[in-house]
Amino acid sequence: MSQYEVASAAVQSALDAGARYADARVMHRRIESMSARNGEVEDLTQNQPDFKVS
Repeated sequence: MSQYEVASAAVQSALDAGARYADARVMHRRIESMSARNGEVEDLTQNQPDFKVS
């Protein structure tokens, strides 16, 4: 199931349960970091955590 399908299902579940309004947001985050000491790069990292529906 895609993240958009999860979001749509969450909204529909809220509406089916009697909510007058519901929305969902799909967020993608990307985290990058770099460490350097005395002008030399020591560490590079990239991280793309799973999607979040809120």
